[in-house]
Amino acid sequence: MLRRVVVVTAVHGPSAEFLPQAHASLCAQELPPGWEWHWVIQEDGRGDTVRPHVPRDPRVTFRQGRPGGPGVARTLALAHTEGAYAKILDADDQLTPGALARDLAVLEGHPSVGWTTSRVLDLLPDGSTAAFPGDPDDGPIEPGALVGPWRAN
Repeated sequence: MLRRVVVVTAVHGPSAEFLPQAHASLCAQELPPGWEWHWVIQEDGRGDTVRPHVPRDPRVTFRQGRPGGPGVARTLALAHTEGAYAKILDADDQLTPGALARDLAVLEGHPSVGWTTSRVLDLLPDGSTAAFPGDPDDGPIEPGALVGPWRAN
């Protein structure tokens, strides 16, 4: 039986154009044997601008809901997912190669770890990518270490 990582993306019209590149980064992920990914894209509201950018892939589910911002859209998406783990991926981000496999290795190998974070690349309007300058180093993160950089950005 396959185990699943559910990738959740909240999106609104202006970010929809980046979905194909996010999808390509998902398709490039190599997972350990017995694992699969499923992508749930949740539109923040209902409109006509997001659906044309949603990849046609049986591993992708597109949902629409009431507007309320990205937090509400993610919560709506998570309420309709089934999987061992969930990964949040912003619409304008791309997973780096091996990100899901690294997350799974930590979560499966260290039951005391409750969550992981992986470096992503932010896709910019000109097509270039940039890493987030406040990404933590590899290894365990001390409680409170991320609050300062995240508040500053």
